[in-house]
Amino acid sequence: MSEKIKILFVGELHSSHALSWIRLLDSYKDQFHIEGVSLGGLPDNVGYYVRSGFPKSSSRIFQFVRMQLLRMYIPYKKWADPIRSLYEYGPPEIQFKGLITSLLKFNPHIVHTFGFTPGALIYASIPEVLRKKRRWVLQCRGGSDVAFTQAIPEWQTLFRRILPMADVVLADNLENFKIFDNLGIDYKKTPLLPTVPGAGGLKVSDFEPVVPWTKRENLIVWPKAYESPWSKSLPVLEGLKLALDIVPSVKCVFTAVCKETMNHIRLLPKHIKNRITILDRIPHSEMMQLMQTSRVMLAPSLVDGFPNSLLEAMTAGAIPIVSPLPTITPFVTEGKNVIFARNLYPEEISAAIVRAFTLSNAEDMVNTNIKLVKQIADRNTISQKVKEMYFELAV
Repeated sequence: MSEKIKILFVGELHSSHALSWIRLLDSYKDQFHIEGVSLGGLPDNVGYYVRSGFPKSSSRIFQFVRMQLLRMYIPYKKWADPIRSLYEYGPPEIQFKGLITSLLKFNPHIVHTFGFTPGALIYASIPEVLRKKRRWVLQCRGGSDVAFTQAIPEWQTLFRRILPMADVVLADNLENFKIFDNLGIDYKKTPLLPTVPGAGGLKVSDFEPVVPWTKRENLIVWPKAYESPWSKSLPVLEGLKLALDIVPSVKCVFTAVCKETMNHIRLLPKHIKNRITILDRIPHSEMMQLMQTSRVMLAPSLVDGFPNSLLEAMTAGAIPIVSPLPTITPFVTEGKNVIFARNLYPEEISAAIVRAFTLSNAEDMVNTNIKLVKQIADRNTISQKVKEMYFELAV
């Protein structure tokens, strides 16, 4: 087509994953016109126009809800009541405004939503006339979107309702598609991207190791030291406590530490606490510096997709300790790429940490992992395929 392809990105656009994905198109600015509707916080300066999903004042909210109640809220309610509990940001009928304004004013060829909630749920539930003739890319959010929710009836309703409406469904792992298949859901994939990292992959040359593994400090980085339904922090702390008594020279850096994890840390013996540095969420550049200087990246979990933190650790030369989840095991091999430890088993986590610091093939693992990331997550390759996908949809 002669004009620029107009793409509207919808979802939590303040997310680093969403921003990284959108920046895949930075090299093709002469071919795409991009706008966004953020249904969470607004992102910082990103180089394109982003509209908030929320009206700016309570009076406008009142007027909008009153005006649209019959035309929009009732069509939404017909099918969405059973799954409204999935929505965490407030009344969806209010957030229609920013999205509808963008659809009417920007009039995109393609709408790309991040995650089932809030993006896909909101977009799917607006009147069909506003979605007609637009192509829809639905991108799943790692493991928490699908693997963690697959047995919940409300989520199954969501999957069955929404997936067939999308023109392309993207996921960072094969297990998501197996779950959809087992539920008997009709959906469309693209052969260009059978799986694709949620953040659009890595530019490997930007993150390769700066210090050989054998010359690094005995440091563990735990990037997601928070408590959640899909990752429990207490077993990890118990495993660390056991391991640090065996490898006493090791220090730790915990990031994204939540209150509950902090309370558990306070109960650790003093000689263990003295070896832990506690940080809040840190900029991505600082996290990569940590990865490039640490020997081990610790990330056991109960549920996940194929995590970006794993790709980053593999690229930066840290030995990853992750759980043998079905979303991860098709891509990596125990002892060759990673060390496995289940999230709820402190003894496994401890054994994995001790083993990581006594590996005889650590440098081989580092080199193997860099080659693997180039094969499955090279950002330049993915960027080209994403461009092709959008062009095919827009024709």
